[in-house]
Order: sequence, then C-alpha cells, then structure tokens
Amino acid sequence: MALLKKLKGSTLMETMVATVLIVLIFMIASMLMNTIFSSNLKGNTQQLNAHLNQLEYAQKHGQITIPYEEEWEAWAIEIYSEDLANTTYLVMESTHKDSKQLVKKYASFE
Repeated sequence: MALLKKLKGSTLMETMVATVLIVLIFMIASMLMNTIFSSNLKGNTQQLNAHLNQLEYAQKHGQITIPYEEEWEAWAIEIYSEDLANTTYLVMESTHKDSKQLVKKYASFE
C-alpha cells in the first residue's frame, strides 16, 4: 500500500470563524453603502433648482405674479418679495412634503 501524505488544512472551527468575520464585514459595508446612497438621494435638489430657475425666469418676464404658490412633485413652493438692506429680493422657499427639507433661494427682484 502506498503511503498517503497528510495534507495541512484548517479545522472546522477556524473555517466557521473566518466565515462569520467575512459575513460581518459584508453586512457593515452594505449598511454603510445603503446609508450613503439614501442620504445622497434625499439631498439631491438639482431638479428643484432647475424648476426654481424656470419660475424666476417666468417672473422676470411677467408670466407669474408675486406672491406665488405651487405644488411641484413632492415640494411646496412659495415665492414672495422681501426687503433686505434697502434692496428688494425675490425669495423662493421650497419645502419637501415628506422630509420637511427646506431649500431657500434669493434672487434680485426686477
């Protein structure tokens, strides 16, 4: 009979510990990625800013009157004029209905 060489390997306990560590690291990484992704989606206001720019353009060309209120997607938009330091500004306040996030933009009033 031929002699069989003994192969070095890991025990069952070592394999289980390594598996648990890998799973824990994967869970923590996926939770961090989920948090980063959801906060990025909530903070993204590019479309809102584009819509506010359109409203500012419409106001400057006499298409809307001040004060102005509008519901746009999930945002409640309010536009009014305000005097600050002897100058009149156009104030555009947008409040998200769900998260109550407030976006405020000032523009020169003409």
